[in-house]
Amino acid sequence: MIMGCTFVAVAYCILAIAAASAGPGERVSWLWTIGYLVALTAGELYLSPTSWSLFSRLAPRGTASLVMGIWFLALFAGSYFAGFLGMWWERLPRTAFWLLIAGVAGIGALGLVAMRPTLRRLTADHAEPT
Repeated sequence: MIMGCTFVAVAYCILAIAAASAGPGERVSWLWTIGYLVALTAGELYLSPTSWSLFSRLAPRGTASLVMGIWFLALFAGSYFAGFLGMWWERLPRTAFWLLIAGVAGIGALGLVAMRPTLRRLTADHAEPT
């Protein structure tokens, strides 16, 4: 999940670099978009399956559906926050806006790094017997 957040941050840094490389009213190459989409997709592939697995595995017996519902509520809150950040599109220069979004993803990665010992302990407690 840390790698996923890192890839998402890199994706938005790519957009920031693209915005910084363009002059006012100037268009940038479509290759920037390809780089952004590759990094964003890699981040999503690290995040979604891992988080779904983690939440379903750590859910107390019989509450997996409830816990997954709570996970989707967290996604709702994140989407709402993304909409809040979107209001800065008109107020910030493009480079600063994309760096803001990259910073949020970076903070997510750092938060997961800080939670790593707790997550390792929780996953070890719920390890499948072999």
